[in-house]
Amino acid sequence: MLVVTIQLWPGGSSALRRPVATMHIGNVSDLADVSDYHVIAMETANPVTGTPPGIARFSASPMRAGSASGHFFTAHARRQ
Repeated sequence: MLVVTIQLWPGGSSALRRPVATMHIGNVSDLADVSDYHVIAMETANPVTGTPPGIARFSASPMRAGSASGHFFTAHARRQ
């Protein structure tokens, strides 16, 4: 699984940093040469605008049968 975290550092200060979003990307094809991936992106609440936290689900193809949540990218060449 690949986890990407995006942080805001006001004025470049690590002491003031706060998370903005996180994306989880997981291989669901047992690491086949051509693989499918499940992707979920999560946004944290924004205290400045009052926006609540949320989850974005997206894909390059329809959701697979039996999937509890999120979407899949299908037939991606894993070795590039």
